[in-house]
Amino acid sequence: MADLALNWDSLFKSLKSQQYPNFVADSASFDKALLAMAQNGVRLVMLQNAKGTGDIFQVGAALCCEADLGVIVLSCENDTTGRDKPGMIVPHYLSDWQIHPARVVALKTPDPEKAIKALLPAQSLKGPGCEFALSTVGHASNILQEKLHASEGNAAERLLGFRKLLLSGANIGDEQIYQFLELKNVRVNRDIVVLWSRGSGKKGGLHDNLDSSATAMSQLCSRLIKERTVIVAGDLDPRKMAEHAGFEGAIFFGEFWNDYPFKGKTRACQLKLFDLILSKSRSLVHVGMRSGTLDSYALLMHRVIYIVDRAEVGLGLDARMTKLIGGNTPMTYERFTAARAPKLFGQFSTYAEKDKRYYPIAGKTEVLGYPLKNALIKLQQTLKGAHKEMVDKFNLLLAAGNGRDQYRYFKRKFVVEMSALYSEPYVKLEESKKVAIDDKVLAIMELYETLLEHVLKVVRDRRGFGQEDLDELVLKILKWV
Repeated sequence: MADLALNWDSLFKSLKSQQYPNFVADSASFDKALLAMAQNGVRLVMLQNAKGTGDIFQVGAALCCEADLGVIVLSCENDTTGRDKPGMIVPHYLSDWQIHPARVVALKTPDPEKAIKALLPAQSLKGPGCEFALSTVGHASNILQEKLHASEGNAAERLLGFRKLLLSGANIGDEQIYQFLELKNVRVNRDIVVLWSRGSGKKGGLHDNLDSSATAMSQLCSRLIKERTVIVAGDLDPRKMAEHAGFEGAIFFGEFWNDYPFKGKTRACQLKLFDLILSKSRSLVHVGMRSGTLDSYALLMHRVIYIVDRAEVGLGLDARMTKLIGGNTPMTYERFTAARAPKLFGQFSTYAEKDKRYYPIAGKTEVLGYPLKNALIKLQQTLKGAHKEMVDKFNLLLAAGNGRDQYRYFKRKFVVEMSALYSEPYVKLEESKKVAIDDKVLAIMELYETLLEHVLKVVRDRRGFGQEDLDELVLKILKWV
């Protein structure tokens, strides 16, 4: 341990859980965990941030493929947000993939990202009488690419093995699933499209630029619903179903894992639901933004189309998926590259290489359009340089894509400016000074109107898919259903 020049007692803390023996408390426990790893044949260890739940299916499959592979799941010791999911990730590997407990270790640290960055340059991790090569979870994709593209027969056999493992933990009967489908009024003997909603980025998770757009989902639904069953699954706010006319006729599953009979059951039960639907349907395809959920159905050999935009592809951020596409693998995993992100945040955000995240563009008036830039310049002259805060706030609101929020913000800002101008001494001013202030008020009102009009236009025009993207994606989906 000393070879890493790290203080493990301060770096790693207990998860305070007795359910799994591989949640370790201190450096002594960590040494024992490393020794157990070595004794069970582990030679290479992947380091996984507990926020990265999207990686779990590929990591689980890689652990199945390579007996000398282990994983250390790092979470934040002071996480009050619920973003870290070690209590979901570790049981997933142990139960759903039936990995030996000694090959999976969970640790808490003040900052998982910093801990991983501190460990990786050493390229090895030394314990008492043992040493491991280190890698990120990205190595799981390399393993699967090699195993699934080796030869068609072996790939099919391996995928069938994955299916068996992933579904074996389903502690729910077919009859309960049929009752659920009857309650939802699902006609399974049809062509079925499952539209997956993703909102984890908005809740503080990774890859917030990949959150789905309710507008985009409703656009797809309206084009597909006539001769097919469309199921909307995931964390979409049910109120959106009523707000968007395109959802008419779709069946809302939402966060069905919180409903009977799935609540409190294993993740395998969720997979079994759609596997059973597939077995009774004429055809089924899953469609959604790039996510780990779609990985799981691809590994079950369901048809899957995941969506990214050109910026994502240019940065190579979907490499985890692309390694599973093509070759001899019998998986039907396809990528759809949109010209622009269907969610406004993806359009009005910028990728930060330093911490691998997207952030709203702030302080860059050029992205807001020429008329608005002119308005901001005038406002700067009127309010003596107070426009920068407005531009930053404007971009944040624009990225969020909520016109009502933007309206409320500008209204509040307007009231503040008016209050400052129409302060109590105003009534005592000479008439000429009152006129000057009134002119200033009118100028500010006109500028705020320009700002608001531009915001609402951008929101209205750029929500969802562009027409060409929509047409192309619908054609891709219709190949399968």
